[in-house]
Amino acid sequence: MKKITAVLLAAYLCTLWSPTCLAQGRDGSKPTGQTTAELKAAGQMPKAAGGFIQLDDAEMKFTKWPELLGELSGKAGMDTFIIQRLFFRYKEDDKEKARTHIILKSGSINLSDPQYSPSMVLADNDPTNAILNVADKTYTNASTTDDMKIYVGLWMDEMPFNMVVDSKPEQLDAYLKDVSDKIIKTANLAWNLYHKHPSFRGWYISHEFWNFPYADRSAASRLKQELFKTFLKKVVAGCKELNKKPEEGGKLPDRPVAVSVYFNPWLYLDWAGPPQTQALYTSILTGSDLDVLMVQDSIGTRCLYKEKLDNEALEDKRDKEIRPLVPKFLRAFADAARAASSGGHRIALWDDVEAFEVVPGTGGCRGEQPYNQNAPLRPTSIDRLKWQFDVAVGTLGEGEQAQLFEKFVFFDLFHYLNTVVPEGFGTAAQNTQALRTQLFNQYLQSFVNQPNKPQPAVNHLINPDTRRWRRH
Repeated sequence: MKKITAVLLAAYLCTLWSPTCLAQGRDGSKPTGQTTAELKAAGQMPKAAGGFIQLDDAEMKFTKWPELLGELSGKAGMDTFIIQRLFFRYKEDDKEKARTHIILKSGSINLSDPQYSPSMVLADNDPTNAILNVADKTYTNASTTDDMKIYVGLWMDEMPFNMVVDSKPEQLDAYLKDVSDKIIKTANLAWNLYHKHPSFRGWYISHEFWNFPYADRSAASRLKQELFKTFLKKVVAGCKELNKKPEEGGKLPDRPVAVSVYFNPWLYLDWAGPPQTQALYTSILTGSDLDVLMVQDSIGTRCLYKEKLDNEALEDKRDKEIRPLVPKFLRAFADAARAASSGGHRIALWDDVEAFEVVPGTGGCRGEQPYNQNAPLRPTSIDRLKWQFDVAVGTLGEGEQAQLFEKFVFFDLFHYLNTVVPEGFGTAAQNTQALRTQLFNQYLQSFVNQPNKPQPAVNHLINPDTRRWRRH
């Protein structure tokens, strides 16, 4: 059965970008989204085009990919899926470890040097191959509007905070050269293993960037900024070099390259606030040849809704000072992408909505900068999800008509938004199938199965305590 095409969410920003912005999108999609004004008039919420699928050890045992993708496409109208990573390097007990999310039936992978070998043959239960096989079945005619698009994530590293902030430039240089080498080797490996799939439609650089505190005007910070700029340009070029290789069955459209960024609004505002972030990313993105910038809204990770914090003073600071920074950071990244788009090449902007929340009472929202990377997570509430979309849609582009984001995607679909993934695959015991199912069904009701007639609009402030929505 043909899948329902996802409604892509934002009109391409003609007043912001090149005159050709209404042509075919760089990611292979067409600008069929609505402006904020149109959404308001219709009394509607935007719909997500898709989202991430995060794989770890337990998730590698999952087999119901046809059911999962069928539900997300058939019921929720999604067509864009991002496999977060094929490799993950991390630290455990002060020891560096790495794992791969590729399963082979012959050949082996060297985690220290992930190069392709002709001896490698994928196993039948390789999850990426299984996802691509499901998506391939949507390629049944000449039209691309009903096709699933799979972005394949590459090598992901737990980028050490101290490496970004406290290291010497030569230390960061060595680190980024090692990571870029592994990303490019992983891209070559992925191309050889998966390029025959027509649904393999994009590259995802899993190494996430954030609002680095580099606005202290020091020589070290200026050098580090240049190192990240060089890193991104090198990795994008490596992926696009693979796009030039001949492929069986004829040449597919070039696979766009995407990267994700996030922000910590609690961090050193004088050095890493919205204005500084805009300047930093204008520099990093300019000349990178990047195609898609995904901006994580950071709301679930940084406890920016109504979570209980350490004290009332901190909660008051969040409500009055920190939470209002969210749309300013979104706009900062958008303005940077716009400024870096030149010479007919435009960086598309997607909003990455965090569909999770920290489990209350587990220590995940502690400290002066509330965060705990080991905190247990569960599906978010539908009220918070509405607010997240409302903030992003309300962050307008120039002219106050076209919204900033061309697509909305979720992080992540596997763990937080479906009815198919059974008990035991959550990231925490409190992340149950019942909660995933509840959020998915509420999402369908509030975002997908919307009435066509306009509904009354009410004012909405960024403070979620108002609980008032322009769209229902």
